[in-house]
Amino acid sequence: MLIEYAQADGKDWETFERLLDHLAREGMKLIQYGRGPLQPDLEKAARVQIEQAAGTTARQGGMREHLHQRTAASLLATVWFAGQHHLVEADDWPDTLPATVLGAIRQAPAINDDPTMRNLRDTGDPNR
Repeated sequence: MLIEYAQADGKDWETFERLLDHLAREGMKLIQYGRGPLQPDLEKAARVQIEQAAGTTARQGGMREHLHQRTAASLLATVWFAGQHHLVEADDWPDTLPATVLGAIRQAPAINDDPTMRNLRDTGDPNR
């Protein structure tokens, strides 16, 4: 898609960004769907780790927290899948990975700068 877009003299950054976003989502789906059936409990384990790092459950935190935690848990599961695929030893992962993943999600500019995401602030905290 990107080659065809570039060959058609595509210069629109928004379109290019959407194409990249689509490819990234498809790549994550391939990892999750391809490895997920081998370890069906891994997704739940990732959610538990993220909830512990956040100090709250996704349901307790409202829609914004739910989206952050679901994304962070998916990312953590993908990291675990990738580590397993590339034979990374368990001791090589940092102890703070879940908190780091959650922190990275919460600081992501595309999430924090998106007006749609800002409208999901339903926690009652006007500063979030």
